[in-house]
Amino acid sequence: MTAYSQEIRMYSWSCLIVTFTAIYAYRFYKNIKNKEEKGKIKNLILFGICSICCCYLHYYALVTTGIINLFLLIYLIRNRKNAKNDLIHFLILAVIQILLYLPWLIFLMGQIGHVSSGFWITLSPISTPVELLSFQFRRQLDTIFTFDTHTITALITSILIYIYLGYRTYKCKKEKEDIKAPYLSLGVYISVILVMCIISIIISQAVLFSRYLFVMTGLYIFWMSFMMTQEKNKFLTIGICAVIVVLGTISNITNIKMHYYHGNEEVYNYIRREIEPDDIFVYSNIGNGGVMAAMFPEHKQYFLCDPSWDVKEAYRAYGPGMETIENLANRKHRLELFRWIYRKNLACRF
Repeated sequence: MTAYSQEIRMYSWSCLIVTFTAIYAYRFYKNIKNKEEKGKIKNLILFGICSICCCYLHYYALVTTGIINLFLLIYLIRNRKNAKNDLIHFLILAVIQILLYLPWLIFLMGQIGHVSSGFWITLSPISTPVELLSFQFRRQLDTIFTFDTHTITALITSILIYIYLGYRTYKCKKEKEDIKAPYLSLGVYISVILVMCIISIIISQAVLFSRYLFVMTGLYIFWMSFMMTQEKNKFLTIGICAVIVVLGTISNITNIKMHYYHGNEEVYNYIRREIEPDDIFVYSNIGNGGVMAAMFPEHKQYFLCDPSWDVKEAYRAYGPGMETIENLANRKHRLELFRWIYRKNLACRF
């Protein structure tokens, strides 16, 4: 196991609940449009439950559900003459969602302030567009971007598929087919990217990162699958699906080898053999350090952190065994570390 494999649960749950949020929002929209009373309140309630769950799962899920709520609100306002009661019900639900999110809002504001003073995400005029375009067809857990063969293949594939889907959209509009559902799905997906770009500009720190788009994968899949169902050439559809399956398989195999490879246990087995009861851990990489904190909670651990990150409060989640040290000016920390080094008679490299 590696640190990134621990994030999969959060991403998978976020992706699932975001998809449910979009589904129930669209069902509620269809109820209003078709003047269907049956199931309308149920769909609105389920939408509200999924929506507030998104807010607590992941910040990209929060922005996604916020945009879905905004789209619904705009539609209801524009059709308020025929959907007055629906607008009132939606506003009541919106207030309830805000009230339920208030307990975490203080932490959100604090974290926005923290990342503005130091964060690890960077934007590049070359790698960032490539990542955003190819993300859904390549490895999804990488933190450091690598422009390798797999990425190039995913980029070329994604561009060709986007050209094809653009052509399918043109054909559907020409034939006056109803493609509002995939439009809305794609609209939410693109809107989240734009919002994150705007936030990055406002706080002068990048928060746009391709891996976080995973939480909207359900919307992406819906857009692609809907447009492909309009294709009458079944061999072309089968070919596109085959390419997607092959790329997805390669990505999953790579991720499994990287994050779940049994050889990763060799490091922990070595430490278990060599470690003594009074040994401590000192590290400056929370990726590896977080795993050590989970695997060896009985040993005192110190994470040497860049002071500009201001993550000491957040990393209390790795406690009580792990303690974040933003500098070694603290006399207590300095003495404890030096005493341990003296006892072991080791040269310690930070």
